[in-house]
Amino acid sequence: MEPHERNPFQCGRPIPDPAGFFGRETELRRLAGFLSQLHWVSIVGPRRIGKTSLLLQLCHPGRAAALGLAQPGDAVVMVNAQGLQSLDAAGWYTLLVGRAAEALGAGPPGEVRNGFQFQEELRRTLAGDGGRRLILLLDEFDDLAVNPHLDADFFGSLRALSTSHPVAFVTASRLPLIELTYRDRSVLGSPFFNPFVTLRLGLLEEAAARALLGRPEAGLAAEAVDFLTELAGLHPLFLQYAGYFACDRLRAGRWDATAAGEIRRELAEAVAPHLRYAWEHLSPAARQALITLPLARGGEAGLDELRGACLLRAGGYLSPLVESFARRQAVPGVLAAGDLWADLRRRQAVWRRQPLALTDLAFGVLCYLLERPGQPAGWAQLERGVWGQLEALPPDYQGNPERVDAAVDRLCKALREAGAGNPISVRGGAYCLEPGLL
Repeated sequence: MEPHERNPFQCGRPIPDPAGFFGRETELRRLAGFLSQLHWVSIVGPRRIGKTSLLLQLCHPGRAAALGLAQPGDAVVMVNAQGLQSLDAAGWYTLLVGRAAEALGAGPPGEVRNGFQFQEELRRTLAGDGGRRLILLLDEFDDLAVNPHLDADFFGSLRALSTSHPVAFVTASRLPLIELTYRDRSVLGSPFFNPFVTLRLGLLEEAAARALLGRPEAGLAAEAVDFLTELAGLHPLFLQYAGYFACDRLRAGRWDATAAGEIRRELAEAVAPHLRYAWEHLSPAARQALITLPLARGGEAGLDELRGACLLRAGGYLSPLVESFARRQAVPGVLAAGDLWADLRRRQAVWRRQPLALTDLAFGVLCYLLERPGQPAGWAQLERGVWGQLEALPPDYQGNPERVDAAVDRLCKALREAGAGNPISVRGGAYCLEPGLL
């Protein structure tokens, strides 16, 4: 790419310019409707789903005017709470009144050290011909809600604004407000959290995802957009990274199978920290559901949590990158080697997304080998390890190699029919599951 050629995609940064912001029209219309009546709104969505970018659209004069939020004398003020955990109540009062005064062109506020002074200074700031309205956008509200220096009195003084001042709050957080109150019992009884309506932010619509990738200035052909949409899913962070890497390759004069493979590797590396964060914050039930998703049924524990984390799309994995990530994780009750895995709870083996039709003995043989990948197991060892779990073998039992061979043959046939090839080798009369062949 030439130095003067600007890549139109953003790698992980919020998007303030409406020209680079795609989708969310329904959410913006709902926000505008709520705020036109000064309703308070809680935007809830997982990390990196685009909450900050959505708030920035409300701050843009042109977009705000189009939404009917830029009436004469009104102001939209955005404050990011991240990194402000050391700020006490007086500091927050001063910050909020100061930002409001600056936005409305009012004089500098006086001393603000308590809730009464805060409300009086805000009343003075909002005074004017016909009155002024203030919309306060509080990004990363999770950090504000659990600030150890703030208590129910502070949040109560904010709540009082709803009845005495033309002020509306919009919070953006990963967790719903009710969950945040239970994280910090000092604010549990605050009425501040009561009047909010919740707006959940999830994946983009497919049309918006394709519009994002297919923007004219990117120059990506239809087949490239198809490939990237499938690879990234409908997650805005994944789509922005995918578009950036693809645009970079295209402007270097390369778009072929090799470039596509490089983009896949780059995107997998770029989103790995996001997936690791999401995984660490999932419950055990959701982790189990993610790994065993091809076997999941509606209403199963953990599925709603995965949808809320934006890791699913139409009941399946959000993207091949999420599926690949899931295959590399370990949870109790699941044995895996590459794309071959077995759910011990359901007693079901799967190659990629395809369940295998196995007898109980063939399933037992597979599990025994999955527990020891790369380690040869002779027929006597297999018989003791598998049949010994199903029937009582006498101490002087001499073994039955034929039934071991028959069970392994049935397992190998099922693997071949599923497209897994033959990952079970024979080494000197011993069987071995070869992970490198999967």
